[in-house]
This record gives sequence, structure tokens and C-alpha cells, in this order.
Amino acid sequence: MTIQWIGPEDGEAVRRLWQDCFHDPESYADFYFQTVARRNRISGIKKDGRLVSMIHLNPYVLSADKRRFDSTYIVGVATDEAYRHQGCMRRLLYGTFDCLYREKQPFAYLMPADRKIYEPFGFRYIYRQFFARAAKREPTGHYMRAAGDAALRALPAGMADAGRLARWANARLEDQMDVFTWRDERYYEELLKETASDGGEALLFYERETLVGTAAYIAEETYEVREVLARPGYEVRIAEWLADHLGEREGILLMPPCSIREAGIKTGYRPMIMGRIIHLESFLMLLRYEGDEGTVCLDVSDPVIGKNNGYFRIDVERKRARSVKRLEKPEAGCRAVSVETLLEAAFGQGGAVDGIRPFEHIFINEIV
Repeated sequence: MTIQWIGPEDGEAVRRLWQDCFHDPESYADFYFQTVARRNRISGIKKDGRLVSMIHLNPYVLSADKRRFDSTYIVGVATDEAYRHQGCMRRLLYGTFDCLYREKQPFAYLMPADRKIYEPFGFRYIYRQFFARAAKREPTGHYMRAAGDAALRALPAGMADAGRLARWANARLEDQMDVFTWRDERYYEELLKETASDGGEALLFYERETLVGTAAYIAEETYEVREVLARPGYEVRIAEWLADHLGEREGILLMPPCSIREAGIKTGYRPMIMGRIIHLESFLMLLRYEGDEGTVCLDVSDPVIGKNNGYFRIDVERKRARSVKRLEKPEAGCRAVSVETLLEAAFGQGGAVDGIRPFEHIFINEIV
């Protein structure tokens, strides 16, 4: 059994394996394979010409501290039941790491079904998702009449709004977040298709003639608001408006953290996204450091990606890395650290690493 790139000619086999493993509604599977899968890369393993295992590499642009870079969201890790526990996933992940390392991607990420599956490969949580869970309530009426907030007006977004949505969202997120998924017109075209495939839509919120917020949701037996982005001071009002409008069923709202005190809405955090350092030098160039100038020396260990092992000196200027250099031997004060600990420290999810200032506000809410 060999690893290979899976092309469009295997589309039927890819969808069959996906549905055998994930059992998505056909409308959502249609969206994924007609939209997302057309722009991603799929690595797979075949046995006697039959696809038995695969991994989907979905490209995204992320922004860290207002610097954009290419990254990969790993989804669709699936193996035919008859071939599980035979090392297929391990081989596909190692092949993915090799590919992304050559591309110098700083890190890859995924949404785990079980963290214990991915921890042996160096994945650790980098994002805890804020949520507001709303109980069932009596709906207050059609959303074109403001539900519960007479000053707010909501209009459904269409494909013609995709570019405006992207510009508006990026401006909001750059003001609020250290790390987030950068949006472009295609991002919102796909989001509009995704919500429509799952019984939902995207909304534009206005107060008088001013755009003050956006939201996108899906709705079946329960509802899930995939994102709420708003001008300062409008987050809670829009969240409460959505809970009123969609309240004939229970639901959850995913949004940047805020304080909601309305009866029937409970807030909290849940671990959501795990990451894995891929190309260490590129990762170190992204980080924030303590002090306006100086150096940080790290003795890094990585049991999976061997090229990440070694001594590295980071020259710091204005709290950012000016350069990263691999050393033949450690300098005075060199700190020993594993890639897992380094990742957790960088995203504020574990112990600190001297000299590194963690990212505090993160927003990565995509499903695929």
C-alpha cells in the first residue's frame, strides 16, 4: 500500500469513504465535495486500486499579530474499517508533515474527534472556543422585524455581499484578535453555501443605516451560530437577538468572548483546535517575544520531524523575531524545550517559555 495524491478521478471513492466514516447529511456532503474538495489536496492510500485511507489538507490563510501566512487545516482523516489499526493514519500524517515542511508552513491544525489520537504526533490544543448556550424559548417573530431589539435590523447576506463581508470581518478581527483566519471573498462565498446546505444563512445587522455586526448560522433540530462579529458594544445585543429569533429550539453561539447575562444563556469555553509545529524556523518568526531587543536561544526537541531538532537563536527587535538562526552548539542560557511545550506556550495553553510572550486572543472557528 503506497501513499499518493488523490485526484478528481477518485471523487466517488473519496465521497464514499467520507460518508462511511462521518455520515454527514447529503446536503452538507454536496457542499463539501462541490466546493471545498475542489480546492484542497487529498493524500490517500490504495490497496489493489481501492482507496482505503485518506487525509484532506484544506488551505487557509491565517493572521498572527497582523502578519499573514499560509497554513493547512487537516480534516477528513478517514480509514476503511477493515484497514484500521494498521498504521495508515500514521503514514498519512508523516507524509503530510514532510510535504508541509518543504513548503515551510509554520504549523498545521485540526479539530480532533479525540485528542488522544493526535497527541502522539505532537498535536496540542491551541484554541479554546468561547460559546454561549441558549435554552429553548418562545420565538419573537420574523427576523426582518427586529426580534426583541427594535433598534437592530437584520438582512440576509447574498453572494454579492461576500467581498464586503470579508473586508468588514478582517477589520473587526484585526482589532480584537492576535490569531485568526483571514477572510477573502471566496471564504464568504463558501460560508454562504455551507450555511445554506445546513438549513441556515448569513445575516447583516444594521442600526439605522450603519452595519454593526454579522452572523452565520445553521439550523436543524438545534441551531449553531458559527460566528458573531460585531462592533464594540453590539456583541451581546446581537447574541441576544439571535437567541430570540432562533429560540424555538436549543442552540449554541460561537463568538469572541463577551459577557452575556440574559436569562437562559450560559457561557463557557471548550477545547476546540489542536495544532502541530511543522517548520520550526517559520514558526519562531511568527511569535511575539518579551523585550524590545535581545536574543532568545532554544534547544528544541521534536521526535517526529527530525529537522526541527537543534539549537536556535532568535534575534529580537521590537518584540518580534528579526532573524532565526540554527546553531552548531548552544549559547549561554539556551533553554531546552519540546515542540509541544513551545506550541502550548506560544498559544497560552500551557507553561511559559522564558522570552516568549503568548498570543492571548485567538479565533479559529471553521468546521472544514
